[in-house]
Amino acid sequence: MLPSETAATADVFNDAGPKRWMPAGTAEGSATIARARAVNGAPVATARPESPRTVSIDPTAVDPRAEGRRIAALTPPEERAALYAEQQKLAIKKVAEFLTPAEERRLKIVRWNIDRIEDAEFGPAIDVLDARAGVLERLASHVQGFAAEARKHQRR
Repeated sequence: MLPSETAATADVFNDAGPKRWMPAGTAEGSATIARARAVNGAPVATARPESPRTVSIDPTAVDPRAEGRRIAALTPPEERAALYAEQQKLAIKKVAEFLTPAEERRLKIVRWNIDRIEDAEFGPAIDVLDARAGVLERLASHVQGFAAEARKHQRR
Protein backbone atom coordinates (compact mmCIF):
# COMPACT_ATOMS: atom_id res chain seq x y z
CA MET A 1 0.00 0.00 0.00
CA LEU A 2 1.27 3.44 -0.81
CA PRO A 3 1.86 5.85 2.07
CA SER A 4 -0.68 8.27 0.60
CA GLU A 5 -3.36 5.54 0.69
CA THR A 6 -3.42 5.09 4.45
CA ALA A 7 -5.51 8.17 5.18
CA ALA A 8 -7.04 8.55 1.73
CA THR A 9 -10.47 7.48 0.64
CA ALA A 10 -11.56 5.87 -2.60
CA ASP A 11 -14.66 6.53 -4.65
CA VAL A 12 -15.98 3.01 -5.09
CA PHE A 13 -18.95 1.62 -7.02
CA ASN A 14 -20.75 -1.13 -5.18
CA ASP A 15 -24.06 -3.01 -5.10
CA ALA A 16 -25.34 -1.08 -2.07
CA GLY A 17 -25.85 2.07 -4.10
CA PRO A 18 -24.40 4.09 -6.91
CA LYS A 19 -21.38 5.31 -4.95
CA ARG A 20 -20.12 5.05 -1.41
CA TRP A 21 -16.95 6.42 0.09
CA MET A 22 -14.72 3.80 1.67
CA PRO A 23 -11.33 4.10 3.33
CA ALA A 24 -8.66 3.15 0.84
CA GLY A 25 -6.87 1.06 3.48
CA THR A 26 -9.74 -1.45 3.75
CA ALA A 27 -9.55 -4.67 1.77
CA GLU A 28 -12.80 -3.90 -0.04
CA GLY A 29 -11.74 -0.34 -0.87
CA SER A 30 -8.20 -1.26 -1.89
CA ALA A 31 -9.41 -3.99 -4.22
CA THR A 32 -11.38 -1.51 -6.28
CA ILE A 33 -9.04 1.48 -6.27
CA ALA A 34 -7.71 2.42 -9.68
CA ARG A 35 -4.67 0.34 -10.59
CA ALA A 36 -2.49 3.24 -11.65
CA ARG A 37 -0.81 5.36 -9.00
CA ALA A 38 1.77 8.07 -9.39
CA VAL A 39 4.85 7.34 -7.30
CA ASN A 40 7.87 9.54 -7.79
CA GLY A 41 6.49 10.52 -11.19
CA ALA A 42 6.21 6.92 -12.46
CA PRO A 43 2.83 5.18 -12.49
CA VAL A 44 2.60 1.74 -10.91
CA ALA A 45 -0.17 -0.84 -10.77
CA THR A 46 -0.82 -2.68 -7.55
CA ALA A 47 -1.92 -6.27 -7.30
CA ARG A 48 -4.61 -7.65 -5.00
CA PRO A 49 -4.46 -5.92 -1.60
CA GLU A 50 -3.15 -9.01 0.17
CA SER A 51 -0.34 -9.31 -2.38
CA PRO A 52 2.73 -7.14 -1.76
CA ARG A 53 3.95 -7.15 -5.37
CA THR A 54 4.01 -3.95 -7.39
CA VAL A 55 4.31 -3.83 -11.17
CA SER A 56 5.75 -0.95 -13.16
CA ILE A 57 3.73 0.46 -16.04
CA ASP A 58 5.60 1.78 -19.05
CA PRO A 59 4.26 5.36 -19.44
CA THR A 60 5.57 5.43 -23.04
CA ALA A 61 3.63 2.32 -24.07
CA VAL A 62 1.78 2.97 -27.30
CA ASP A 63 -0.77 0.17 -26.90
CA PRO A 64 -2.54 0.15 -23.52
CA ARG A 65 -4.04 -3.28 -24.27
CA ALA A 66 -0.60 -4.79 -24.83
CA GLU A 67 0.71 -3.10 -21.67
CA GLY A 68 -2.21 -4.49 -19.66
CA ARG A 69 -1.54 -7.94 -21.06
CA ARG A 70 2.14 -7.64 -20.20
CA ILE A 71 1.29 -6.79 -16.61
CA ALA A 72 -1.35 -9.54 -16.31
CA ALA A 73 1.12 -12.08 -17.70
CA LEU A 74 3.35 -11.38 -14.68
CA THR A 75 0.74 -12.90 -12.34
CA PRO A 76 2.44 -15.71 -10.42
CA PRO A 77 1.07 -19.26 -10.89
CA GLU A 78 0.25 -19.43 -7.16
CA GLU A 79 -2.01 -16.38 -7.47
CA ARG A 80 -3.67 -17.84 -10.58
CA ALA A 81 -4.36 -21.07 -8.73
CA ALA A 82 -5.76 -19.15 -5.77
CA LEU A 83 -8.08 -17.16 -8.07
CA TYR A 84 -9.35 -20.32 -9.78
CA ALA A 85 -9.93 -22.01 -6.40
CA GLU A 86 -11.76 -18.97 -5.03
CA GLN A 87 -13.91 -18.73 -8.15
CA GLN A 88 -14.81 -22.40 -7.89
CA LYS A 89 -15.68 -22.08 -4.21
CA LEU A 90 -17.87 -19.01 -4.77
CA ALA A 91 -19.55 -20.46 -7.88
CA ILE A 92 -20.44 -23.68 -6.04
CA LYS A 93 -21.79 -21.68 -3.13
CA LYS A 94 -23.82 -19.53 -5.54
CA VAL A 95 -25.48 -22.62 -7.03
CA ALA A 96 -25.87 -24.59 -3.79
CA GLU A 97 -26.94 -21.73 -1.51
CA PHE A 98 -26.78 -18.02 -2.08
CA LEU A 99 -24.08 -15.40 -1.99
CA THR A 100 -24.11 -12.31 0.14
CA PRO A 101 -23.74 -9.01 -1.73
CA ALA A 102 -20.09 -8.84 -0.62
CA GLU A 103 -19.48 -12.37 -1.97
CA GLU A 104 -21.21 -11.44 -5.26
CA ARG A 105 -18.87 -8.46 -5.61
CA ARG A 106 -15.86 -10.61 -4.76
CA LEU A 107 -16.91 -13.18 -7.38
CA LYS A 108 -17.12 -10.41 -10.00
CA ILE A 109 -13.64 -9.19 -9.05
CA VAL A 110 -12.19 -12.72 -9.15
CA ARG A 111 -13.78 -13.39 -12.55
CA TRP A 112 -12.47 -10.06 -13.87
CA ASN A 113 -8.95 -10.96 -12.70
CA ILE A 114 -9.18 -14.39 -14.32
CA ASP A 115 -10.43 -12.82 -17.57
CA ARG A 116 -7.53 -10.37 -17.48
CA ILE A 117 -4.99 -13.17 -16.95
CA GLU A 118 -6.52 -15.37 -19.66
CA ASP A 119 -6.59 -12.40 -22.04
CA ALA A 120 -2.87 -11.99 -21.47
CA GLU A 121 -2.38 -15.63 -22.40
CA PHE A 122 -4.79 -16.01 -25.34
CA GLY A 123 -5.53 -12.40 -26.37
CA PRO A 124 -2.78 -11.97 -28.98
CA ALA A 125 -3.93 -15.08 -30.87
CA ILE A 126 -7.55 -13.92 -30.69
CA ASP A 127 -6.49 -10.49 -32.00
CA VAL A 128 -4.84 -12.16 -35.02
CA LEU A 129 -8.01 -14.17 -35.71
CA ASP A 130 -10.12 -11.03 -35.31
CA ALA A 131 -7.94 -9.13 -37.77
CA ARG A 132 -8.18 -11.96 -40.29
CA ALA A 133 -11.95 -12.09 -39.89
CA GLY A 134 -12.07 -8.33 -40.52
CA VAL A 135 -10.08 -8.76 -43.73
CA LEU A 136 -12.44 -11.52 -44.89
CA GLU A 137 -15.51 -9.40 -44.05
CA ARG A 138 -14.11 -6.47 -46.06
CA LEU A 139 -13.31 -8.83 -48.94
CA ALA A 140 -16.87 -10.21 -48.86
CA SER A 141 -18.23 -6.67 -48.90
CA HIS A 142 -16.08 -5.77 -51.91
CA VAL A 143 -17.11 -8.95 -53.74
CA GLN A 144 -20.80 -8.18 -53.10
CA GLY A 145 -20.30 -4.62 -54.35
CA PHE A 146 -18.49 -5.90 -57.42
CA ALA A 147 -21.26 -8.44 -58.12
CA ALA A 148 -23.94 -5.76 -57.75
CA GLU A 149 -22.04 -3.46 -60.11
CA ALA A 150 -21.56 -6.30 -62.58
CA ARG A 151 -25.30 -7.05 -62.56
CA LYS A 152 -26.01 -3.39 -63.42
CA HIS A 153 -23.79 -3.56 -66.49
CA GLN A 154 -24.85 -7.01 -67.57
CA ARG A 155 -26.12 -7.22 -71.16
CA ARG A 156 -29.71 -8.18 -71.48
